[in-house]
Amino acid sequence: MSVSVSESSMTEFVAGGYIHALINEARSTENRGSYESYKIKVNGLELEEATIEMNSRYLIEYERDSAGVLQQISFWKEGMAPW
Repeated sequence: MSVSVSESSMTEFVAGGYIHALINEARSTENRGSYESYKIKVNGLELEEATIEMNSRYLIEYERDSAGVLQQISFWKEGMAPW
């Protein structure tokens, strides 16, 4: 499965399965460089501490620096976003 990171600045809902696929794709050897260029967090936690519920929906928040370079992708379980 090939997963690409959206360039949209809009926040959208995705399923937990999408997050799982994105993380696995980013961790693969061929994409290791792209994964290391930005962080992925789930419910405010680093991946090692986070739990991804496959059947839940998550909001995506893309965080970019002033030059527009992607710094972090945060996934917030529906109803848990801090805003």
